[in-house]
Amino acid sequence: MRRTAKWSIAIGAAAAAVPMAVGLVTGAVTPASASGAACNPGCSAYAEFASDGEILTIHDYASDGYPTVALLELYDGPANGWDLAETVEDHNGYDGAAVSKNLSLPEGRQVRYRACLGTSADYWSCSSYRTDTA
Repeated sequence: MRRTAKWSIAIGAAAAAVPMAVGLVTGAVTPASASGAACNPGCSAYAEFASDGEILTIHDYASDGYPTVALLELYDGPANGWDLAETVEDHNGYDGAAVSKNLSLPEGRQVRYRACLGTSADYWSCSSYRTDTA
């Protein structure tokens, strides 16, 4: 019997649904972990956030002589809004290694982050905010 793309997709979907259904019956579903990235205009600054482990990483993807910075904010409710909580700066340049910081954030807390050129004291050319959950 020749497998078709539809047949493979159907088998894959069914295989993925079985563990999920078992988890719903037994209550053994693990919480989802969000992870994502933000890239400034031109993608010279690139920030990644991994909610599993709460690691914020900043990359410098341009040999322009400017450092890059990732800015992470925590949501403090409707009355207070967003507060800057963490920054990670990359002064290693285009040829250097990315810089990561292992954060200690409350589980389930809403966070947003962005990537910019510059430092935490003076930044510009930022990406839009990316929102995730710690």
